[in-house]
Amino acid sequence: MIIANDRVNGEFYTCPIYNYMIESGKKIGCFEIPFHAMSGIGTPEDLIQYISDRNWPLSVDMPEDSPCK
Repeated sequence: MIIANDRVNGEFYTCPIYNYMIESGKKIGCFEIPFHAMSGIGTPEDLIQYISDRNWPLSVDMPEDSPCK
């Protein structure tokens, strides 16, 4: 998908990857997970919360003007 530069609205999204997997003969499954096990990381704020919840450090090479700092 990245090599083909296959973007949606100028970005790479997860869902189109399934089309590539299906076309290449991969099996796709569905698994139920508990709600509390789901973490959204679609916005900088979501990502900060995800990193913070795991006590991971923010990137040392993050731009100074990043909303994540």
